[in-house]
Amino acid sequence: IHCHHGHHRGPAAAAIACRIEGTADADRAVQIMVIAGTSRDYVGLWRDVATFVVPDDDVPLPRLVEIAPSESMAAVMAQISRRFDRLETSSAAMRPSSAEPSYDRPAQDALLLHETLHEAIRGLTSGYDPKFRKWLVQSDDAAKGVYDSLRSGSADTARRHFKALQQSCTQCHKAYRN
Repeated sequence: IHCHHGHHRGPAAAAIACRIEGTADADRAVQIMVIAGTSRDYVGLWRDVATFVVPDDDVPLPRLVEIAPSESMAAVMAQISRRFDRLETSSAAMRPSSAEPSYDRPAQDALLLHETLHEAIRGLTSGYDPKFRKWLVQSDDAAKGVYDSLRSGSADTARRHFKALQQSCTQCHKAYRN
């Protein structure tokens, strides 16, 4: 089982697989994620592993594929736009993260935006303008800066990174989207 960083989705999938094969109960499945260093910002992963119910033997399971088809760049950009809007909405005050995951929505949104941008960069083919790639990288760096700043409790720095993210997106949109 593989995920990009080896800390989040992969360990969650491994924990679920251990539940299905019977080598881990719910507590042990959660412990797998703790050992792997799964970020508490992935509230859904933690929730789903903790509440997973092993299906009965007669329930058909989905077919697993080795490689999932990738989306078009237009679809990825639409997803980035939605994640950006959600970050902008959730972080109006750019408050620092709380230790309580339910109050960590801005950090979660920043992390998901960073990962979506990062994967968009990895998926670029050689046919894209180098300037486009450069601006995607700048946006990714800014989104990661928002996330890191919120996690460290620096709301002022998070706001500065968010402003850089807005400027990078605006610049790119003027050249490529609008």
